[in-house]
Amino acid sequence: MTALPDPMRHVCNQEAKVPDKFADLVLSKVPGGKYSASDVERTVRCTLEEHTIPVHYGLILELSEPKSGAVWAVWDSTDGLFSLQTRADCLAQPTNGSSICTEFSQHPGGHTWELTDD
Repeated sequence: MTALPDPMRHVCNQEAKVPDKFADLVLSKVPGGKYSASDVERTVRCTLEEHTIPVHYGLILELSEPKSGAVWAVWDSTDGLFSLQTRADCLAQPTNGSSICTEFSQHPGGHTWELTDD
């Protein structure tokens, strides 16, 4: 008997350590002095749907103001390049009552309620 393909869509889960110099840079990108270095994630993981390209995105700082989005770490797993982007939140809402999508606006792949970490 042939096994059926896995119907579940999976999160990438690629991890990266955030270089120390980026904590201060993250804090300099957000106005108002509301955040401290302890608010900045030091290890991030790519929460996008599994993908074959080497560029990954991980949430580094959720901004607390309404509609302010979040700061995302972007890294390339082949050459180690690392950058930061402030991105608006994804506004997609499921029709089945699940939680809203926690990715950034216009992200590739499925929405968070369509993916599994298993």
